[in-house]
This record gives sequence, structure tokens and C-alpha cells, in this order.
Amino acid sequence: AVVSTQSRGPTGFPVAKRIPLILWVGKIRHPGNAGGIIRTAAGASCSSVIFSPHSVNIWNPAVLRASAGAHYMIPTYEDKPLEEVLSSLPDSWQVCLVHSEWSCERKTPNFPTFPYHQVDFTRPTLMVLGGETLGVTVRVIAALEGSQRPVVNAFIPISKPLDSLSTSTAASILIYEMARQYAPILESEGKDQLSAVEIVNTHQQLGTASSDQEVSEIVPELEKLFPPQQ
Repeated sequence: AVVSTQSRGPTGFPVAKRIPLILWVGKIRHPGNAGGIIRTAAGASCSSVIFSPHSVNIWNPAVLRASAGAHYMIPTYEDKPLEEVLSSLPDSWQVCLVHSEWSCERKTPNFPTFPYHQVDFTRPTLMVLGGETLGVTVRVIAALEGSQRPVVNAFIPISKPLDSLSTSTAASILIYEMARQYAPILESEGKDQLSAVEIVNTHQQLGTASSDQEVSEIVPELEKLFPPQQ
């Protein structure tokens, strides 16, 4: 199983085996969407959830209600630009840009595009989602194009005349697809929780290892952005 009921965090909640999946959400305004994403990410044992500047206050009572207390079960951050997150992760992490098939074709045609279930999620992933109104913005695309790291478009096939799903619904589908694909790797490790060092090093098991020097340089920056839970 992905969840260990024997290990408990500082709040007394069970601590799950973490999958190396970080979510960055851009300019999300609806409290229900924000809380739903946090709740799903905690339930699937993601590494952390990050909200961009100009997003809803994640401590808004409506967000707290929608998350059902999941704020205390997963590291959650706000007001962090995508550029800051990208610069703090190793180059071996891929980026999965989640938007509609129409948006993939018109906004980011230079990135490989796949239905969500065909994306390879057996490697550390930063998942990027746009907000409800603007979706994937020009600034987000520019940051990804300038990052020189692997980026793939992922879309969820849906029936016409609908052209999109809510941000929290789309996030839930993609999160659990990665959890499904990554579960065998966690099982083989036999660990309750991955540290920042272990999250960075997970790609070594997948044949895309960085040098020890690169890892030693990256881990302090990663831990500053995502402090270890005490």
C-alpha cells in the first residue's frame, strides 16, 4: 500500500510514503478549487503544493473547509513564482503542464503533447496548472521555455461540447495517475517518507542520475524552499 499507518507526523496524522510530485498552481481564485487540490494532494501523498502570487489566501476559512484539514498533512506554500520553483529543482525533474487539448495545440505546440495516461510519471515531476480564468499564462510558458528542462503537455480527453474541467478535478485525475504509476517504486523502497535528499535522488533509480556534486548543491536549496517536516 502507498500509505503507512505506522508512521505519524507532528500533528498525529499518519505520514504517507511521498511520491516525488510537486504541484504548482497559478493564480487560482476559487477557495473550493484550492482546498480541493490540497486535499487530493495530501490524500495521494504528494511532496508539496505551491500556489503562485495572486492566488486565493490558502488560510481563507473556505479553503480550510474545502481541504478538510489537509493543510496539516502536506507541506503547502503560497506566493511563490514558478521561476523560483524551477530554479530550485534539479534538471532531471520533468515538468508536466496540464491544460486542455485545445490549449496544448495553440499555446504550447513546441512541447510534446500526450493524453494524461500516456505521460511517463515514473520520474520526479513538477506539475503545473493554470488558474480558472486565465489558464496557462504567457509568463508561465516563458518560464518553462527558459528553464531548459523536459516539459510535456498533458490533457484529459473529454466529450464535446465541454472543452475543460475544473482545476481541482483535472489536478485530481493527474495526481492519482502519477500515484498509480509510482506506487511500485515506493513499494520497492520500503520507506515511510522520502526526505528532500531522497526525493532528489529518486531519479537515480530510474537511470537518470545526477552527479553527487549536483545533488549536494541542489538539496540545500530544495530544503530552503520546502523545509523538512519536524
